[in-house]
Amino acid sequence: MAGVAEIFGWMVVFTGETPLPDRLGQPDFAIHRNQALAGYDELKAPVSGANTKRFKGRNRERFNRFSAMANTLLTDGNEWALYQNDELSDKIVRLQDDVSTGGASAVTAVDAVGVEQQSEAVYAWISGLGMGRRCLMKVSLNDR
Repeated sequence: MAGVAEIFGWMVVFTGETPLPDRLGQPDFAIHRNQALAGYDELKAPVSGANTKRFKGRNRERFNRFSAMANTLLTDGNEWALYQNDELSDKIVRLQDDVSTGGASAVTAVDAVGVEQQSEAVYAWISGLGMGRRCLMKVSLNDR
């Protein structure tokens, strides 16, 4: 993900366990681009997947709370999905091999492109203020 930011000349910082307003919880990471909130990254255990329709129990409950976030990258390492305003933004990217057993060698060039596209889409949003509450808005990828 850092490689995508570097290509566009963006400074990207991941901040762990950032509390959400209204006590909705703490996603695993807040993603800041050039010091502005760009979105969130929620990590799941391997084999949990990134398809929220399959979630049960704690994963379902957490996603229901976090669905209010405008820009969330959800991954278990093998599946990557971007949810924007509670909707799947594009297709779920599924790696061809399992990173929990194969590590970095499990990621093919095709896989890397898919994950890169998901990352690029996350970084294409920045925070703004609207109606007195924090919101996220899409901006051009050329905005630096």
